[in-house]
Amino acid sequence: MAQPRILFIDAYDSFSNNIITLVEGSLGVPVTKLTIDSPLPSNFHESYAGIIVGPGPGSPYKPADVGCIQQVWSLPEDQMLPVLGICLGFQSLVVHFGGTVEQLPYPRHGIETDVQCCNDPLFRGIPKLRSVQYHSLHGVLGYPTDSESLWTPHKTCPELVPLAWDIDHAFSRGPPTPEDPRIALDRLNPTHILMSVKHQTKPFYGVQFHPESVCSSPEARQVVCNWWQAAKEWTSRHRSSRADVISDTASVSNAVFSKTMDLGNLSVTLIRDHLKPTDDELVVLDSEMAQNSPLGNYSIVGLVYPDTLRISYSAGHNHVSLQKGDESTTEALGDGDHRVFDFLKSFMEERKRFHGNEDSPFWGGLMGYISYEACLETLGIDTTPQPERPDLQFAFVERSVVIDHTARQLHVQSIMPDDHKWVDEAAAILDRLAHPDLFPEENGFEKHGPSCAASSTSSKDNSLDSPATSTSSLPTSADIAASLEGPRPKFTIPTEAAYSRKIRECKTEIQHGNSYELCLTDQTEIDISTPMPAWTRYLRLRRVNPAPFGAFIRLGPITVLSSSPERFLSWTRPNAEDEVTCQFRPIKGTVKKRQENPDGSTLFIDLATATNILASPKERAESLMIVDLIRHDLTGVKNSRDVRTTSLMQVEEYESVYQLVTVIEGILQPTYATNDPRYRPLEMGIDVLAASLPPGSMTGAPKKRSCQLLRGIEEEKPRSIYSGVLGYIDEMAEWDEMHTKVDAVLRSFKLVNQVVG
Repeated sequence: MAQPRILFIDAYDSFSNNIITLVEGSLGVPVTKLTIDSPLPSNFHESYAGIIVGPGPGSPYKPADVGCIQQVWSLPEDQMLPVLGICLGFQSLVVHFGGTVEQLPYPRHGIETDVQCCNDPLFRGIPKLRSVQYHSLHGVLGYPTDSESLWTPHKTCPELVPLAWDIDHAFSRGPPTPEDPRIALDRLNPTHILMSVKHQTKPFYGVQFHPESVCSSPEARQVVCNWWQAAKEWTSRHRSSRADVISDTASVSNAVFSKTMDLGNLSVTLIRDHLKPTDDELVVLDSEMAQNSPLGNYSIVGLVYPDTLRISYSAGHNHVSLQKGDESTTEALGDGDHRVFDFLKSFMEERKRFHGNEDSPFWGGLMGYISYEACLETLGIDTTPQPERPDLQFAFVERSVVIDHTARQLHVQSIMPDDHKWVDEAAAILDRLAHPDLFPEENGFEKHGPSCAASSTSSKDNSLDSPATSTSSLPTSADIAASLEGPRPKFTIPTEAAYSRKIRECKTEIQHGNSYELCLTDQTEIDISTPMPAWTRYLRLRRVNPAPFGAFIRLGPITVLSSSPERFLSWTRPNAEDEVTCQFRPIKGTVKKRQENPDGSTLFIDLATATNILASPKERAESLMIVDLIRHDLTGVKNSRDVRTTSLMQVEEYESVYQLVTVIEGILQPTYATNDPRYRPLEMGIDVLAASLPPGSMTGAPKKRSCQLLRGIEEEKPRSIYSGVLGYIDEMAEWDEMHTKVDAVLRSFKLVNQVVG
């Protein structure tokens, strides 16, 4: 007897994979996903034991938003299957059988409320549950006139039986406070909001709430188990045979040359100055300011030379460009939304390393950035190429210095063939700098070792004479201007009227149910008239904003300066069972430590006050939506399992801000039996990266629909590097097993600065 299967109909929602994980984990039943714009498979009723109709953006009245869902409710009796509709699926059920769906006065996205349930098999043993809601529309079965009418069918839709209600909105109890305006606004909504229905005679159930959310109670998740039990009982009564369902290389050296030494008096700047003394191309991922943070234990100085291989890609093109010295070529990409990431997997597979210093998180590999526009392509959203800058740019770094700030050590490394001489000379230079008292000046030591600097590019104009992108987590132009010194830069900022209009457009889309959350951005252009070396500007930015993750990237015409508290994604090297742990740390919710009062005085916020502010329903709802979205993204990756939230919405303290941080982890387990390189640790890690882009904290949810809406609202202005990711992709392997770690700095201040000077 074949194992029963469930068909999941996906309305392109960013929480679908979380539901599938809940179903497979709780029921032990495999799930097949079908998108709403696909036809129902022929004889599908012979292959599945039940259907779950998932959530999604839009309206049940719009055929394009529900697609094949409408067919599910109209199947003839001999093809009928038990169905559970969730959110949009619930609303579609209500509309199909005579109810209506109306817009709420105030949306309910990411809220947690108590739901009152009746004594039905769907809620067996559950009189009340705590659930999360994501909706701006609600189902109506005629309006109840008293407590008795809450639980009986209405004459306008007699086939539907109400099973659960949100009554008086439990999260709104108590007097509203200025900190929680959302509470007062929710009181504009009806006092009774329908949460669940069933059909009188057909095996159709629906729930408005999201049982899969990380903040929904165990009782909410039990509802799915109860539905499955009811589905099996219906099948045994109506179609006992239904239980027997069917299931449908590049030439490189593999050596890593490395020397480890005490850090001594060395800093990131000293290392950069003595191994790469000009403002020419360089990549630095800098955590030197994170000494009091649990994050950012390592800094990486990646040295870039004229003959360093560079990879660049522009969104909308069908090829990547590769340049090494004066030679350049292009390589055609395959098909699919992840085609450029498929190229990166192949590229790194050909350059894997087998042996290196296990104490160093980076031996060599790709360092660079991926723009927001390149991220959009992973969702199948077309973008217009921007000729002035690549959307993806990496240097294949072969010489590097890694600083371990915790162990107070540094690792001088090279993956170039027979490059032990450079490693020895660079280590000698840095050792003299680290311990100047041991090396008196008469020993003839020069500031720049000839062999170490010989491969560096010649000195150019150190001013920022080409477009550059600067990012920081401080949003005010005054802060930036103060850090730059000299004549005040010119700022071109959005007008209040234009920005307010965009906010209204976002609210309208959310009210209409087209999105749960939209992360609107805009751009500020900065014209800096005073020439200044890019590295000097970077150091001043780090002084103003000493966040755990800094980055200086200068590749070709692009210079990126970044300082951020957020590490987007990382993954570990394989353990003894070849398992890789992947971790996301989304930040949503920020409180400044220093705030200016109207009278000019300064208000200092302590941790307790910040924790109270960040505990508001608004902050929790915004964070929760992103947490559930990331869980969906990670769960959708092939061979991922055990996705769990190890820390939920905890307040973390940084140098200048408090932030609401969640930690989400999952296990990647390679399947070597498939002989498919996609399921090795390195390739799977890049799959996780591709599946998680663009970062949900910069888009909203559902991700694809939100990105489509934002492109129109933001007038298709490119976000470019802002809202993308930057970091490194490293190869660490023994035999065929790779390790990749990506530390990506995502969010800084909501300005994209075109620096012209």
